[in-house]
Amino acid sequence: MRDGDRMVKVSGDTATFVLSGTVSPSDVSSMRRACRAIPARVRTLQLNLGDVDGLDAQVMDGVRSVVRDWRASRGGDFRLDLTTPHLVARMEERAAGS
Repeated sequence: MRDGDRMVKVSGDTATFVLSGTVSPSDVSSMRRACRAIPARVRTLQLNLGDVDGLDAQVMDGVRSVVRDWRASRGGDFRLDLTTPHLVARMEERAAGS
């Protein structure tokens, strides 16, 4: 995964994580710290996993925990984009009233 300062892009009220390479459980902690550093005005978190080499169950559990923390602390929206040569998937959750 890239360094924290290069993996987060903030535009308006959306922050996008662009993950690449192999994501390890320790990278999940980096994601959590990076989320805390995102300005409070940002309400939508988008995870782009298109360049990730592979995600095991432990890492996916960690990613889900980051999403839960985001929703609990921001009350905002979440979007996950995953694109591979064989799959294009998007999961989107909006906060109540969005």
